[in-house]
Amino acid sequence: MSSKKKCINCGLLIDDDLDKCPYCGSSQDVKNKKYEDETDYVEIIKDEKPVEKTTHFLGNGQKLSIKKQIWFFILGLVIINAISSIYVLICNFISPGFLNTDLFSLIGNCGIYTLIFFIFLLIANKDLKLLFKKFTKGRTYLFGIGYGLLIIIFSLIYSMITQLIYNGAGDNINQSAIVQLTSAYPISSIIVLGIIGPICEEFTYRVGLFGLIRRKTKVLAYVIVGIIFGLIHFNFGPGIDMINELLQLPEYIITGLLLCYIYDKEGVETSIVAHCLNNLTSLIIIVINVYAK
Repeated sequence: MSSKKKCINCGLLIDDDLDKCPYCGSSQDVKNKKYEDETDYVEIIKDEKPVEKTTHFLGNGQKLSIKKQIWFFILGLVIINAISSIYVLICNFISPGFLNTDLFSLIGNCGIYTLIFFIFLLIANKDLKLLFKKFTKGRTYLFGIGYGLLIIIFSLIYSMITQLIYNGAGDNINQSAIVQLTSAYPISSIIVLGIIGPICEEFTYRVGLFGLIRRKTKVLAYVIVGIIFGLIHFNFGPGIDMINELLQLPEYIITGLLLCYIYDKEGVETSIVAHCLNNLTSLIIIVINVYAK
């Protein structure tokens, strides 16, 4: 049965989708109609709900406000870089030699990621209940592990291809720093770089940046986030093997695109599982190689 509304002229009930009243013939355009009794106007439009600009956050229809998405992106990209720069300046002022130690990297990476992680939790606030609920579902882990294995397989194949193309292909600066830090502090690295770090990146680049751009255009969201995710793992400067850096760049871009796809289709809980599995696998291999020597 179709919903009913009052005719704005005669007051009789008519079908909600009619443009003209079948009884008195008057137009039902409420924008140009003046009301002596505003009660009728309220009854006509009371069922109309404003469309909130939202996008997937937890998947399966759960939504997140645009303000929270903006904060996730700003904190994850801008604030992290700002805190990192301040940290480097302070350490350089107090003890320049400290910058070259593994402890400097540990405090910088682990400390900043952990701080941002707890700030993210405060911003998510009530949405955390929905997020935790999703993590109790078997589908989250089934698809998360499945997609994570897909990313791992892709990385292995891509690595073999780059080694065939270029003899000097191997870990880029970003990965080399992770290997060094994990070798020195395995437990801390596994917890922060394997779990907390991926969660922060998913909130920053998938929930924040991808979600914001996707409100306007899905294609552009994939392109921008994929490129940015690749560039944050890219390094350039004197003494750096730029050929190797450029060869590794597409791997990070494609991985970023895959994570966007997972988030877009399943929600952030699934992309978190996939991202954590990928990072944890890499870190555990590093630890095994260190202790096997």
